[in-house]
Amino acid sequence: MALFELEPNNGLGSATWISPNTKYNGAIYNNRAYGDANDYWKFVSTGSDRVGLSFDSGSSTFRWTLSVFDSSNKRVAQTSFRGDLNEAYFFNVEDAGDYFVLVEPSSALNYDGSYVIQLSSLRDNLRDAPETIYAVLAEKAVVKEGEIATFNIQAQNGAIEKYLNFTLSGMSADRVIFPAGYPMWRDITNWVPSSSTGTFRVDTSGKAMVSVTILNDGIYEPAESLQFRLSTGESTTVSV
Repeated sequence: MALFELEPNNGLGSATWISPNTKYNGAIYNNRAYGDANDYWKFVSTGSDRVGLSFDSGSSTFRWTLSVFDSSNKRVAQTSFRGDLNEAYFFNVEDAGDYFVLVEPSSALNYDGSYVIQLSSLRDNLRDAPETIYAVLAEKAVVKEGEIATFNIQAQNGAIEKYLNFTLSGMSADRVIFPAGYPMWRDITNWVPSSSTGTFRVDTSGKAMVSVTILNDGIYEPAESLQFRLSTGESTTVSV
């Protein structure tokens, strides 16, 4: 089964988990208007290891830069690939912990292209990615009062036709109303926590969508945030 990056994965906090000895497909749209000029991948080591990184994009005219960071954002390795050579690069990780691979074009020129990335471990200290990972993406970064906030969910590694719980939190005054059958939600300091949760079903394609309406209370308030968090830990935030 082909595995793919989960967008957005343009920062350490949203990196796509990657298992060793498994090929993953990624794509770069190096036009800042698309906001997808780089990709972050995450792997976990249980101890010191010698890690192999294979990369192939099929392009003989373009070079890619791959950088490896630890959880404190300290760069521990970096290399450059010409994408058609299916090259391998080896680097050391000294400690157990989370590590991140940044994939980006080697120049500032606009470039659209796909690639395949794979990790290997000489000491078998790399952990497999969780069985299921979910990408959570808000359709709008800013939602006004009276508008609908929509959150799209995409599952990787299976888990189709599965029910998940979610929690809304973070707003200070505005109220949110769910579609029919869901409870109304307000700031969890004013309402019991159970009123800020809901359940949805992932369909047979591994996708789901949850929409909530921001009620217009007619009161001016400074910008607030609304966080949508899955019971599996993935989350995203919109401004209201």
